[in-house]
Amino acid sequence: MILSSKSAIVTGGSRGIGKAIALRFAREGANVAFNYLDNDQEASNTLREIEQLGARAVSLRGDVADGDSVRELVDLCVGEFGAVDVLVNNAGFGLTKPFAEIAESEWDRMIGIHMRGVLLASQLAGKIMREQQSGSIINIASVAGVVALPLRVIYSTVEAAKIMFTKALACEWAESRVRVNCIAPGTILTDLVRQNFERGLLDGSRVLERTPMSRFGDPSEIASVALFLASPESSYVTGQTLCVDGGWTSWGGWPVASKGV
Repeated sequence: MILSSKSAIVTGGSRGIGKAIALRFAREGANVAFNYLDNDQEASNTLREIEQLGARAVSLRGDVADGDSVRELVDLCVGEFGAVDVLVNNAGFGLTKPFAEIAESEWDRMIGIHMRGVLLASQLAGKIMREQQSGSIINIASVAGVVALPLRVIYSTVEAAKIMFTKALACEWAESRVRVNCIAPGTILTDLVRQNFERGLLDGSRVLERTPMSRFGDPSEIASVALFLASPESSYVTGQTLCVDGGWTSWGGWPVASKGV
């Protein structure tokens, strides 16, 4: 098992992509600490599934925008497992709304979760990693940080910031043997994405039209990339953003071959 004896923190680890990463890490031998915002039942289910894989796991209800909550999560991981070897900054949410209608409170909340949370967790876990002279930080962003998306101005802005944060921090901490990388998923079929389809915030058929592989991604496919970045297999990879998007960000906009060209 490639992560045997390692300890990982996954923010927002009770559902969706975060849960898939937590389970994949556990399957590869890692002990996992994760936090979640408010759904105790989902967290309990995830804990049980991790333990059924033979790994140890702990969870904490909390908000990554709150410094005390993040500090408690890092302390919990160290107290239970003795180290922090991997940090996955996954917690986040989307916002689809005309720019002119966005409230200051929505901007503040988006910055708090997507940037303040990433900063706090990276500082606290990174301190331990630098002392160990080893560690991997993985930031989960979005293709919205790579290409511009109307009605997602704030979301695109914070995801782009997360990508540059990854590059800059990777260069700063490289001498400490702490690697920092980013994953930018395309449209991944999570419960949240399904809800966006139902609410009319996302048109599934249009998504498939702009995706050369003509299908949605699965959370397990993001987890596989996270495993690579967490493992020694990526020992010379830092400061990179991997778009896991079925080819979307590489496509120039012409119809794909399977649709008649």
